[in-house]
Order: sequence, then structure tokens, then C-alpha cells
Amino acid sequence: MGVLRALREAGRWVPDDVAVVSFDGSALAEAADLSSVYMPVEEEAESAIRRLLDPALPPAARLPTTLTLRGSS
Repeated sequence: MGVLRALREAGRWVPDDVAVVSFDGSALAEAADLSSVYMPVEEEAESAIRRLLDPALPPAARLPTTLTLRGSS
């Protein structure tokens, strides 16, 4: 939200001058019409901890990441 405010104060228009994408997929991003990248943070943390506790485990699989396009990009 601070980025949007700073851009507005600088006379820049989103998305005409600058595209803004959030990295959380939160309800706040949706309310602000921000495009968002969402990653399953809890699954990432769980996978990392499992591998720290057992380094013999096979490499982690790629986790799904989604991009939701909204009015800010």
C-alpha cells in the first residue's frame, strides 16, 4: 500500500506508468486491485524443515505458484 501511495504522490499512475505486483495474494491485495503472485509458504517451510532434519531425502518437488492479474499491471 505504501508503494501505491508513494507512486501517487510522485504523480505516477498505476498501471499506466508503473506496474505493481504484490507477493502475497492477500485479501488486502485483492481489495486494492493489485496483481499478486502467490506461493504456498507453509508448504515451502515444511519441505525445507524436512530436508534439514533428513538430508538424505530426495530433492523437493516444485510447488505451485500462481499469478492473479488485476488492475495494477
